Amino acid sequence: MFTPIDVKALTPYRLWIKYADGVQGEIDLAYLAGKGEFTLWNDETAFRQVKIGSGGELVWNEEVDLCADALYLKMTGKSPEDILELAAQVYAGLPDKEIQDIEKMSFDRGDFFNAEIEAELAQHTGVIPPDIDARQEYSDYLEEKHSRR
Repeated sequence: MFTPIDVKALTPYRLWIKYADGVQGEIDLAYLAGKGEFTLWNDETAFRQVKIGSGGELVWNEEVDLCADALYLKMTGKSPEDILELAAQVYAGLPDKEIQDIEKMSFDRGDFFNAEIEAELAQHTGVIPPDIDARQEYSDYLEEKHSRR
């Protein structure tokens, strides 16, 4: 949803990110450093290798990446509810065909809600997702709808 267009590694464990909507700023990732796959960052040179992945995620290697949307929320102080409200406003003005195209693109990219991933992001970012059950049901609906085609 939020597309980073530039990223720079700062020290220690800080990133500067600029998004396509003009939002930019620094984010501190020290709370992740040294944990699990983030032990990669114990090597400062490895931390500086951050780049923007093909899906808009921030990537260090094939095992270490972070969701740009979650970082956007953390950086701006916005809640998932704010973002979902904005998305609902955008969807409200779209014709059904366009909504179907967006759903198909999400299916093709595999952008379905995953409760386990969402819970892990919530733990790391402190951002609690809204109504996990409803989002899981919608994701299941999309997956089922597109698997019948």
